[in-house]
Amino acid sequence: MGTVSTFTRLIALCVVLQGILLKETESSSTGGNTNNVFGKRLVQPLYCSSDQVLVEDSRYRSTQVRSKLECVGECRRDPNCRSVVFDVDLKVCHLGDAKAAEDCSNMNTAASPSLSFYQEPPPCGDKETMGPLGLCVCAPGYTGVPCQKYLHDCSDVQRNGEWQDTYTISPLQAPSPFQVNCRRVSSTRTYILDRRRTAESFTRSWQDYRDGFGSLDDDYWIGLENVHALTVDRDQELRVNIKVQNNSNYLLSYQNFRVSDEGSGYRLYFNTSALNSDNDCLEPLHGVRFSTYDHDRDGSGAVNCAERKKGGFWFSGSTCSVCNPMGVLYQPTSGRKLGVEGEATWDSLVGDVAIFKISMYLIPMLV
Repeated sequence: MGTVSTFTRLIALCVVLQGILLKETESSSTGGNTNNVFGKRLVQPLYCSSDQVLVEDSRYRSTQVRSKLECVGECRRDPNCRSVVFDVDLKVCHLGDAKAAEDCSNMNTAASPSLSFYQEPPPCGDKETMGPLGLCVCAPGYTGVPCQKYLHDCSDVQRNGEWQDTYTISPLQAPSPFQVNCRRVSSTRTYILDRRRTAESFTRSWQDYRDGFGSLDDDYWIGLENVHALTVDRDQELRVNIKVQNNSNYLLSYQNFRVSDEGSGYRLYFNTSALNSDNDCLEPLHGVRFSTYDHDRDGSGAVNCAERKKGGFWFSGSTCSVCNPMGVLYQPTSGRKLGVEGEATWDSLVGDVAIFKISMYLIPMLV
C-alpha cells in the first residue's frame, strides 16, 4: 500500500514538474506573454469570425507537429511565414504567407472545428499598442487618428511642459476632440465662456448651446456637451471672472462643478466657495436644467426665461435668475446698467454696475 502511494506521488510530482518546465519555457521565450511563442507573437484576428481560416491558396507548406506551440515554432523559423492554420486533431501545421484581410475576404469557414487560425499582429507605432481585436490601438495616454498625446484639459498641457494659447483636447466622454483656449496665470485655465465684445449674439438655440458657438479669437461658448465631458471624469473648480468699466475684477468660485449629460437636461451641480457672498445668485440654481428659447426647462409655464433674458442659462421659476451672463453686453459709457430686459447681469455681485467682460474657466481641484 505504501509502495503504491509513493509511486503515485512520484508520478504526480513528475507531472507537476513537467508543467512548470513547460510554463517556464514558454515564459522565458515570450517575456511572460502566452501569445508570444519562441519569440514570434501570433494572435487570432478577432475582426474575423472565430470559425474562419486562411484560404488554401495562401498556405504554402504543411508539416506534422505535436502541438500548437510547435506549429508556431515552425512559423518562427520560416521568414516567409505570416500566419498558421493548426489542425488539433490531425496535428498538422499549415504555414501561410498572408494575414487575414481587414474585410476577411481571404478567409473561409473552416472545414472542421479542429482548425484554428493565428497570425502576426500588425506592427504598431510608438504611440500604439495591440488591441483586443488583434489591431493596433492608441496606447494609454494617447487618442485620435493618428494617435496624439491625450489631453483632458489645459492642465495636462502644463504637465507636458508645452505652452500655446489654443489646444485640441480630448476628454474621454467628449463626442470628438475640440479646441479650447488655455491661459496660464497663477493656475492653468480651461476657458468654457469668454465674452469681451458685443458682436456675438448669445440668443441661440438648444443645438448651439449644446455644441458650442463663436470663435476662440473672439467671444465664444464651448458647448454644454464639452463642459459635461470636462467635468464628469475630473473634479473641477469653476471660476467666474467679471470685469466692469474701470477694469475692476470680481471673482467667484464654485468647487466640484459638474454638468450632467443631455438626457438629464445638463443639470448644474457645484459647491460654493468662501470667496462668494452669502446671497450668491447661482446658489438657487443648483440641480436646475439648462434652458434655451426653444428648449424651455425653467419649470415655469408662465414665462420663457431664456427668451426673456436673451440667452440660454440655468434658469428656475417665473423669476428666472438675477444671474444672466449670456445676456446682451451693452457696455454703456456710463458704466451703469441700462436696466433693460435681457441685459447681461450678475446682480448679487455687481449690483447696478454694468458688466463689460465676463469669462468662465475650469481649474482641476487638488486631491
